[in-house]
Amino acid sequence: MRRPSEGHIGRSASDLSPRAITAQKHAQSRAGPADSEAVSRIGTFVDGTDVSLGGPRDGLLCVQGEPVAAVPDPDAVSVIAARVGTAAPLPELVGILSAGRPQGIMVLSNADESHSLALALRDGRVVSVAGPEPLQSLGPWLVELHRRYGHVSRGVPSEDASEIVRALDPPRTFIIESVLEAFDRCDVGDARMLLVLGDAMWLHEEIDPDVAPDLAFLLVEHARRIDEMAGVSRALGGTRRTVTPIRRPPDRRHAQDPWVDARYVFGFCDGLNSIETLVERTMIGRYRTLSALQRLQEHGHVMAFGDACELDDQHDLLATLA
Repeated sequence: MRRPSEGHIGRSASDLSPRAITAQKHAQSRAGPADSEAVSRIGTFVDGTDVSLGGPRDGLLCVQGEPVAAVPDPDAVSVIAARVGTAAPLPELVGILSAGRPQGIMVLSNADESHSLALALRDGRVVSVAGPEPLQSLGPWLVELHRRYGHVSRGVPSEDASEIVRALDPPRTFIIESVLEAFDRCDVGDARMLLVLGDAMWLHEEIDPDVAPDLAFLLVEHARRIDEMAGVSRALGGTRRTVTPIRRPPDRRHAQDPWVDARYVFGFCDGLNSIETLVERTMIGRYRTLSALQRLQEHGHVMAFGDACELDDQHDLLATLA
């Protein structure tokens, strides 16, 4: 994992295809002390989008108040902005940009701004993401991932439990699942996409660009999951069902082990909570959780039945029965 990097981030807007994208250059005029907030504030890039440069925090690019990058000179940045549905669907917009292997900061926000995410791009690869929610930053997300699995894996030797989590490649998983969730939630009419180009310093941790997913891969993966999701859901019989563990899945055998997700998700199967609750708790996304449960069920490691009790643990169940 890499620390934040500084320097020129991005190419000029002319390096990217202009099709279906409106490019805007936001230059700032110099003003006196009374206008200090306006001096360094880009303000609303696209109508209604809470993305700002400066304001109460001069020199910071903020998404809904969360600082994501430092921009010492607002005149040194330019912005490509588009409204999803008006210019083009989100996958098409991202596809146009990915062809240019951009370096910059992409911001996605849905229409009511209930979900926003900033992506740090290095040569078209997503090396980091950040947003205003507590678990939209890598550090807190990693802590919570380990806390949750530690809670459900108390009967598993610590070395085995650590290997199960490590096999997920958590930093890369965090980026992939965060971006794909943003694609899902922002591929709606009136959602916004911005690409900020210029001199900036990303303020959050980055992963090595050599292992970071690129935008083209993420688009293909997003399309694949859309195509397969309905079949996976049907195989499980709905997300209100309870999953009961039967026997542990096989140990890891090689690097491309198809059981990585299934081995991890198995730890959350307690026979009490619904599949929908498991999706929320595993933190690896809906598609990967459901696919892991499908694999576990097909090979006889779990059994799905009925509707969930929706109780937190066996103590609650025993208290209810008493």
